[in-house]
Amino acid sequence: EFVREVKGIVGSEIKRLQLWKWTVRPNKDSKKQAHHASILHKFKGKIGKDTHYFTLVEYCKGQYMIFDTVTTNGRDVSADFENGNMVSQKKISEGYGFKYAAELNKPAKTCTYDSCVIKCISPWMVGKHNIG
Repeated sequence: EFVREVKGIVGSEIKRLQLWKWTVRPNKDSKKQAHHASILHKFKGKIGKDTHYFTLVEYCKGQYMIFDTVTTNGRDVSADFENGNMVSQKKISEGYGFKYAAELNKPAKTCTYDSCVIKCISPWMVGKHNIG
C-alpha cells in the first residue's frame, strides 16, 4: 500500500529507501530519560513525545523525499544529498523542534537537532527487482 501511494506521488520507480527513527534524549545519551519530551513541527504543533518515524525515498537519481505523518504527500530533501551521499541533514530536520527536561521536576527546554536527537537509520533497502 505504502509503495503504491509513494509511486502515485513521485510518478516513477523507487530506487531505494531508508527507515528513520528520531529519539529525543539529553545530550544524545540513550541511557538518559528525556522528561516532558516533545517533538514539534512548525505547522502541525506537537507530533510526538520523544520519538518520530519516517521513510526516506530516492525515486530518481539525486531526487529524495521524506514521507511521514506530517508530510504524507512527501517533502523534498534532495538538497541534503550530493552524488548519492548525504552531505547535510538541514532539509531533513527543517521545520522540526525538540524539547525535554533532564530532571522530572523541571520544565522542558528547547534543544537543537544536533544536541538531543539520536538518529537510528536503516541501511538503504533496494529490491531485487523494482520496488513496487
